[in-house]
Amino acid sequence: MGLGIMFASTRIGRQAVGLVGALAILLLSIVAMRASDHADTPFMFQQMRSDANISDFWVFVRGSNLVLALGTNPSLPAGVMEFIFPTDVTYRISIDRDSAVAFKDCDKLAAFGGCISKPQEIHEDIVFEITFDDKNKPQLRAKGFSADAWRDLEGRIQLFSGPRAEAFIFVPFVKFNIAAIVLEVPLDAIRKDQDTLLLWATLTVETFSGTFQDHVGRALRSQFNQSLNPLHPKFHVQQLGVPPDVLIFNTRAPVKFPNGRELGDDVTDILAEVGEGQARAIETSKGDRSATIHDVKKFLDKFPYLAPPQ
Repeated sequence: MGLGIMFASTRIGRQAVGLVGALAILLLSIVAMRASDHADTPFMFQQMRSDANISDFWVFVRGSNLVLALGTNPSLPAGVMEFIFPTDVTYRISIDRDSAVAFKDCDKLAAFGGCISKPQEIHEDIVFEITFDDKNKPQLRAKGFSADAWRDLEGRIQLFSGPRAEAFIFVPFVKFNIAAIVLEVPLDAIRKDQDTLLLWATLTVETFSGTFQDHVGRALRSQFNQSLNPLHPKFHVQQLGVPPDVLIFNTRAPVKFPNGRELGDDVTDILAEVGEGQARAIETSKGDRSATIHDVKKFLDKFPYLAPPQ
């Protein structure tokens, strides 16, 4: 299997692709306002490229492993059991493992998980890059490891790609599927001199207008401020005056959003409780359309953890 990685390849029929595109247009007005990161890139919807769109990013620990789960192509209809990933898209999960983060006397702790001491110095120490070939097989590359370290690590990584049940706890998404990429990596290979990691994910694709990028860090960020998408997180404060859009994860503390993100974390409820304006607005708009963890298809106890497609 090359690199000792477990691959799960999948396919989707042409009729399903057409249905996804039509459904994306019909749901665009709902999705743009009521989502974790779903559909924050209207240009891709205009180009019928819902397959080039990040929906969610989860980071949590299972045993001694770090799990990185990326949701893409939101609102795949129920019944889609196979999916062909686009060959022109590059998916990247980036990790900064030495930026200093303050947890005490941090006015952003409840909403952002910590305060980054020098946001202008955020950088990717490790990058996992995934592309797909014309046989729909994922190709994994990594940056930030020595040749010896990568040889030792490659056989201990698991990689899944394919359709999974939507895990975002919000109507109407709980009835749909997503195209997921899940990595499980030994945590001891990721941590260096400190316990805290900064993590974010990007998706890039070449279009007739140039290189397009979708970005996700902490949930409920980039879809309300789309200017975050094309910028590296180190520029978010400098150019936009907002905290960097990264997910802060203290690996020695329990995983609960915004410290990492478990699959069952209801990010909208959590952020509404701490007074985040957009989350409060979403909660107010729910009415009888609310959803709970009980409405989401049951997660798995083993890799790849996300529930099978519905």
